[in-house]
Amino acid sequence: MATKSDSVAVSASDQTVDLKGIFKNLVLWTDSGSADVTLVLDDVAAVVGAAGTIKIQAGGSNGIAITGLYLSKFHFIGASAAGRLNYVAT
Repeated sequence: MATKSDSVAVSASDQTVDLKGIFKNLVLWTDSGSADVTLVLDDVAAVVGAAGTIKIQAGGSNGIAITGLYLSKFHFIGASAAGRLNYVAT
């Protein structure tokens, strides 16, 4: 099974993460001191507080696991430009 993992800086503007493949599972978390992050699994721009989004609370122990979806990219935006978003896709 292929695995893709990385860490990207959190920005206060929409960012797209292209996974360069199709993955069934995705785990995301932020570093300690990071901003809250809004996640969008559709291929549309992320907007803080928008309907249909997933919020990841700031902090290294907060994160989410998404299973059973086939994803090739996702969008995210930070409440501010602070910290990093980490992910592992399998």
